[in-house]
Amino acid sequence: MSVTIKKQKILIQTIINFFGYLSETGQYRLLQDLKRTKNQYLCFQLVDGKKIKSVSEIGVPNVKHLLKNINKQKSVIDQDIEWKKTIGKYQDREMTILAFKIMLELSEIIFKETNNIECVEILMGQLKGNKSSIIRSLAQTKYQSSTPGKRLVGKQTKKSNNRNVGYVEEHVLPTKVFVKYFIEQIKNNCLRNINLNDILEDYFTVNLNTDDDYKLSQKGFKNTMPKDWKLLRDNPFVRYSRAGINIKTILPINPPVRKNDIKPKDELIKIDQEKSKKEIDNNRHCEIALKKTYFSNDFFNFKTDLNPFLGESNSQIKIEFNNKYVLGIIDRKANNFRAPRVRNIGNEYKDWIKGFFNLNDTLFIKIINPNHIKLFHKNDLKL
Repeated sequence: MSVTIKKQKILIQTIINFFGYLSETGQYRLLQDLKRTKNQYLCFQLVDGKKIKSVSEIGVPNVKHLLKNINKQKSVIDQDIEWKKTIGKYQDREMTILAFKIMLELSEIIFKETNNIECVEILMGQLKGNKSSIIRSLAQTKYQSSTPGKRLVGKQTKKSNNRNVGYVEEHVLPTKVFVKYFIEQIKNNCLRNINLNDILEDYFTVNLNTDDDYKLSQKGFKNTMPKDWKLLRDNPFVRYSRAGINIKTILPINPPVRKNDIKPKDELIKIDQEKSKKEIDNNRHCEIALKKTYFSNDFFNFKTDLNPFLGESNSQIKIEFNNKYVLGIIDRKANNFRAPRVRNIGNEYKDWIKGFFNLNDTLFIKIINPNHIKLFHKNDLKL
């Protein structure tokens, strides 16, 4: 019996025995992550000694068969999950994180009842197998190389207008390493001692220059971290440095985005007239969440649909707050998403933010004219 067939049998039996702890919606959602690519075990079959891999001919029927044969349990553990919000245009980050916690809880149940960590290793290893999976979508895109690479990968061509040509989506902490960490915690009965949010701080993606991505492969760091590296202790970018990548060329994206939020270049250029009109009718105001980056620095980004209401790049902008005003700069080249940034606001602004706001509070902004905005705390007068 081949190794793949053996692992496939273990995976199928694990699903039948333990997916009953999930609602039918949860079962279906995770089974979709287990059969999205032809290289996953549920899509593998031997016919006359020959390997056949097919999502439609093998994976889909396997999923239908499993849904009918999963052993029901007395109660489910995912009653608080809206699984629809863990995929595609409906995806909600908090719900996706909660769904991952359920996956870890299920894995813990499997290990306790079987005392066989291999069942967990196979299941979790297969659940991370595609870009749309819950595990991979936990990683937000936080950085991008300053320039695209010359190497073309996948279906990229020089004539393509796709804004991602010359870049690849790269997990700074490889998904394989991320999953292995949790498997070790389950094996050592330490899962309850970890802070998932702390770990997710290091689990993000970079739109990496394709030439730099090739360096990772050449140095043996494509899916691994340096042997002396430790999660939560060391900087995840150590892997890049060891591969010879200039860290100074990796620039932050503010705010971070999920892959599903990134729109094609032509969509970013096109202005939605109806949406613009709505903003005008609404006195051109917006709200910004003061996450860690915005709370600690003297800049923030507007949404792209407010582009028509702000001045030219590098022009000065008057910024009113707390009965005073300062001057900042409008920067339309700070990121690749054409989101206008107001920067260089200064220390008075930073002191006001830290004196009147808490981390994760909302900053209210009204656009008076293209080069004049007013900032509000929630306790200030209404916009």
